[in-house]
Amino acid sequence: MSQADKTTKRRERTHRAAVGSGALALAVALGASLALAGGSCSTVDTVPAQGRGGASDGATDTGPDTGSDAPVNPPPDAGSDADTWSPDGDSTWRPVDWPAPCDRIEVANQPHLAVPPLEWEPCDWQDGCLRQVVKWQSAGTMPITHGTVVSHAGGHRAGLRLGFDEYGHWRARAVVYETDGTPLVVWRGDSSAVVGSICTHSCPLVGQERVWFAATAISEIGSVSQTYIVAPYEQLATVSDVELSVGGDQGRHASDDTLTRWGMDGKHLFVYDRLAGEEDSFGPSGSWPAYKEAYPVGDSALLRCYNENQRPKLCVWNRDTHAVEPLVSPPTDVIPVGASDGQTLAWVRNPPSNQPSGAWLPGTIWTSPFATNEASVVADERCSAPDVLSPLAIAGEGFFAMTSFDRYIHIYRLSDMRHWSFAWPPPETYGNVRELLYVDATEIWYLAHRPIRQRFDALGPGAACPPP
Repeated sequence: MSQADKTTKRRERTHRAAVGSGALALAVALGASLALAGGSCSTVDTVPAQGRGGASDGATDTGPDTGSDAPVNPPPDAGSDADTWSPDGDSTWRPVDWPAPCDRIEVANQPHLAVPPLEWEPCDWQDGCLRQVVKWQSAGTMPITHGTVVSHAGGHRAGLRLGFDEYGHWRARAVVYETDGTPLVVWRGDSSAVVGSICTHSCPLVGQERVWFAATAISEIGSVSQTYIVAPYEQLATVSDVELSVGGDQGRHASDDTLTRWGMDGKHLFVYDRLAGEEDSFGPSGSWPAYKEAYPVGDSALLRCYNENQRPKLCVWNRDTHAVEPLVSPPTDVIPVGASDGQTLAWVRNPPSNQPSGAWLPGTIWTSPFATNEASVVADERCSAPDVLSPLAIAGEGFFAMTSFDRYIHIYRLSDMRHWSFAWPPPETYGNVRELLYVDATEIWYLAHRPIRQRFDALGPGAACPPP
């Protein structure tokens, strides 16, 4: 069906009566990851002074992209470590076949010439650790700004947004990598405002069968328009239809059949159901004045809702109802973080007060078989939790991972709550952990200026999680 013939139904929604309404404010996203359904690219807005980060489920990206994802003081690692690869004299390019919102979105005719392969080398600070090899100059910014990962055929497919230095200007390229590290498709835009407007793109949001990708136009006066495509992997380079045409957003997450977006105004959440061709809009209403992003898990999506006292709870959107309702909402305690692998729901529950550092008071980790409504949650308090760095948390293949305020990543085996932890990479070189990309039964992927992988078996036998 062509875009001219395709009409996307949009419905303005409110929470169910149990959720209520009110003035919407910015909220920190819940990080939920379904490793078998997609990947994620995200940033967050409430973190300790030393960090910024993101979280994943389905697939995630922040936006709109203005061409500069650089930290205030980019660490030395922002350059290249190996023989420099340059985009000069690379692939030939052609305009995309679908109607992008601006005329400078192109796709590579020879993807293997447009970006380097995805290659790995040992880390120099941690056993069992691999980091992506960076072979290009990135104009003093992060060489990989966002990423998504999904398991496939015994390996991993990845969607990355790479930053390059082209003739002194920062440029981004979006690439989908196959399991062997070869690029399957590469897009580029013009992230500078040299011509008066910006024509850029998102990070590819990879799923099991399909990939979502957005082109973004930002006018000279700052208005934003976007078009989203979604297609099977083998059709990405030749897709001609637009799935969704919308305004700007600042957080994108996707599975094969669900795309969620957080509005630029910080007041609206949009959930697009690909199967129904319908997007729901959730705005301020009732006694829940704030929620941020939603992370697809199967036919549902998890999100953080804030009540009138600005205390975060866990809510859920379901495909069969197209409504948002509370899922885990204790009367006084807060739920700063949670995630699900589609089989088990895991979350942290804390008293509703902050420590001087900004972290919540110490809490506990709870689990339940995965549930799509509050009545079906069977809550089980499992063990003590570290000081949570919200919202960095993901789950996959029976494992739950989160970050703590002291710059550690923690992994829990949900069957028995066996616990492993390791420190973030050296901050003077790698900055902060921005996203947790993927976790399974053997390793975790995270983003700190580049994708990094850590095997669990190199961390030792682990330890019993302290009791609640």
